[in-house]
Amino acid sequence: MNFSRITLAAIAALSLAGCAQTGVQTAAVAEPAPAAAKARNNTIGKVARTPVHDLVTKVAERKQVPVALAHAIVRQESNYNPSAVGRGGPLGLTQIKCQTARGLGFKGDCSQLKDAETNLVWGLEHLHRAIRRGGASCKGVALHQMGLYATPRCTAYGSEVMTIAANFSRTGVASK
Repeated sequence: MNFSRITLAAIAALSLAGCAQTGVQTAAVAEPAPAAAKARNNTIGKVARTPVHDLVTKVAERKQVPVALAHAIVRQESNYNPSAVGRGGPLGLTQIKCQTARGLGFKGDCSQLKDAETNLVWGLEHLHRAIRRGGASCKGVALHQMGLYATPRCTAYGSEVMTIAANFSRTGVASK
C-alpha cells in the first residue's frame, strides 16, 4: 500500500515537473510575438501596392463610394483576400452573400462572387446604397453590415470600419 502511495506521489511529481517544463517552452514560443505582429503589419502595408488594391479603388470610384470606406470594408471583411469564405456563406473581398447580391440585381451563379471584380461590384453597390441611406458615416457602414432596411445606428462594427477608413485616408494603408 505504501509502495502505491509512493509511486503515485512520484508520478504526480514527474507530471508537475513536465508541466513546468512545458510552461518554459510555451514562454519561449510566445516570446517572438512582437516580431510576428511586425511582419503582419508589413504585409498589410504591402497590400496597398497589389492589383487588388487598385481594383478596390477603381470599382469604388465607379460605384461612387468613398475610396477610403471601400478599402476599410475590404480590410475588415476579408483582409484583401479574394478567396475568403465566411460562416453563413459570405464570399470574397466584401463578404457579400449571394442572396444579398441577388436582391441588388445580380443574376449570375453564386460562385461568380468569388471573382474579385464581380464581388467588388456587388459588395460596393450594397455599400453605396447603405451610404445613401445612412450617410458616409458609422451609421451608413453599420447598415452595410446589418442590412439596408435596419434602423440606422452606429455600431462597434461601424466604428471599427470608420477607424480603418480614417487610417487609410491618412496613410494610404487600411489598418486597424
